[in-house]
Amino acid sequence: MNQTHNSADQHPHISHHGRQNSDSPIDGSPRTRPERRSYPCNSPGCAWPSPFPTRQALTRHREAVHLDIRVNCPVPGCDRVGDNGIKRKDNLPAHIRNKHQNHLGE
Repeated sequence: MNQTHNSADQHPHISHHGRQNSDSPIDGSPRTRPERRSYPCNSPGCAWPSPFPTRQALTRHREAVHLDIRVNCPVPGCDRVGDNGIKRKDNLPAHIRNKHQNHLGE
């Protein structure tokens, strides 16, 4: 009684090449898309028209629009300091690269 089993019969989610079929997850449950979250700005008087797709984007918006935090440019003689500083710290490297590359010897 030598029975031959086809691996596709035992594991229908595995193709004969050993790759998972794209239309069926391993556990057999139907695929669903992850729920998209949105993060609205709840700051009083904010006129931003739509929610943000990520929490990071909302935080960046709050810091840039609703807080008076500025980042000083560390290059001596640059006027981007104090109230004229850069609004977002993630923009500082681009500022230095774009405005001061000749001054830094690059």
